Amino acid sequence: MEESSSLVERANCRAKGGAPGFKVAILGAAGGIGQSLSLLMKMNPLVSVLHLYDVVNTPGVTADVSHMDTSAVVSNHL
Repeated sequence: MEESSSLVERANCRAKGGAPGFKVAILGAAGGIGQSLSLLMKMNPLVSVLHLYDVVNTPGVTADVSHMDTSAVVSNHL
């Protein structure tokens, strides 16, 4: 059995200079757990694109999270 088959592979995503990584969507991003999870995902070096979804206040959370100096691109969706 090949050992690499059990490892998670990065997606071929092109964001900020073509760095490969995972695309992550967080539903309920403006809630208490969603905000903390968004922060953790933004800090994760394996994440290259982060989409935040909620019915209210998503632009504010996106602005807060996007100020972190990481390569992940953050966008909000209401």
